[in-house]
Amino acid sequence: MPPDSSPAAIAAPDLLKSPPSLIELFVAFAKMSLAGFGGVLVWARRAIVDQHKWMTADEFNETFALCHFLPGPN
Repeated sequence: MPPDSSPAAIAAPDLLKSPPSLIELFVAFAKMSLAGFGGVLVWARRAIVDQHKWMTADEFNETFALCHFLPGPN
């Protein structure tokens, strides 16, 4: 095994990223709400998964499915 292939060296870089600040979250969701009145799913997925990489595509899909499954406003 090469010396630079230790488990710590192979760790995914997105796992080491710190969580977003409240200001980052506010600005991102404010842009989404202003841009898409009534239908922001595409904007939300693009911002959360592609631009900011706060969630993976699978996590976003699972969360979206869970929100449809739960009763009431989520």
